[in-house]
Amino acid sequence: MRRIKRLALLIAIAALLALAIYPYGESIRKNWQDLRSTWELVRSASSDHPSSDNTDLNARQRSILTPATAPTTKEALASEDPVLAEARERAHQDPEAAMVWLQSASQGQDRIRGMLEVIAIWAAEDSEGALLWLESNAQGIARHETIHSGMKLWSQQDPEAAAAWISGMVNDGSKSTAAVTLIDTWTRTHPDAAAAWLQQLPQGSIRQDASEAYILALSDSDPAAASMWALRESTNTGNPDLFNASIQAYTQLDPKAAANYIRSLENTSSSHQAAEQFIQTFAEQDPSGAALWLSQLPAADPLYDSHLHSVLLQEWSRSDSVAASAWLSESPEGPNRDAAIVGFAQTMIDFEPEAVALWTNSISDAQTRVNWLTYALQTWGREAPNQALEWLKTTELEPSLRQRLANEIGFD
Repeated sequence: MRRIKRLALLIAIAALLALAIYPYGESIRKNWQDLRSTWELVRSASSDHPSSDNTDLNARQRSILTPATAPTTKEALASEDPVLAEARERAHQDPEAAMVWLQSASQGQDRIRGMLEVIAIWAAEDSEGALLWLESNAQGIARHETIHSGMKLWSQQDPEAAAAWISGMVNDGSKSTAAVTLIDTWTRTHPDAAAAWLQQLPQGSIRQDASEAYILALSDSDPAAASMWALRESTNTGNPDLFNASIQAYTQLDPKAAANYIRSLENTSSSHQAAEQFIQTFAEQDPSGAALWLSQLPAADPLYDSHLHSVLLQEWSRSDSVAASAWLSESPEGPNRDAAIVGFAQTMIDFEPEAVALWTNSISDAQTRVNWLTYALQTWGREAPNQALEWLKTTELEPSLRQRLANEIGFD
């Protein structure tokens, strides 16, 4: 009886469940069909493209990469230059002894590289001690290179102390090397202090070298200020080289700004000098660009000067005489073209004397033509007299000019 009751209870529960899911029957049937279809596709793909055992093995062995283990000190030393490794190890123990060892145990570039390695370590701890040792013991190329390296470190740490130490050095090339290195480093952080130290140096090659270093370093950040400083220095010393160096650096950095700065100098000897340096530098970098700039310069511009065409062609023909002569052939007659021919002649007379003779013969100004044609024939006649004479005989010239040129170059 009890079993009948249990069975009736189970049937009742089943009936209730059936009634509960009846409204969702269609949805359940559709989901089941989708599941069967998906499973069939998976089985089909697996049978068409069986997976490789190696691929499975590799997949199981994949892991996150970690940094390679750094070699031990001995391993690292074994893999690098043995001289540098030994020098570095000795420098940490006793830098002075390391220097003595290098001077006796190595030669040439090995010695220099080793000394530079020691100085880098020594100067980081005791720049003055390192430089004192170098001043008394280092020789030759190694002396200059190591003094430069040590002074660079010291001037980064304490430029005033480095400057005071340089003042006590003997006046020679080593002092110049140290001064140039100091100024190059000091100017990039404290240009006014560097300039003040420069001003107290006596006139001479050391001050000249250090001043050029100051100009180049300052030009990287303020080329106008560098040029103004150089102009004052050149005026005081009567040496134009510093001012020329400043204009060169300015032009390389920004030709347009450099030209405007030169205009601000007005019509002075300094402005003419600066304009020549400007065109020369411009032509070194971009001769066709310099030629275009000159051709667009109005006659009223303070920089307008026919002589600048001579400077242009003198520089242009040095690097590309074909392009320079092509530009000449397209230039209209007049003072600018005449000046350009003169510049071409000055550079090319030792390379192509016949071409120079032909070009100078085309100069429009009569006196300039005679002067430079005479110069061309005289120079050519010293190197190849027969060829020069043959050219003189066969070229269409005024009889009086032909005879004059023949007399000038020593032909009857």
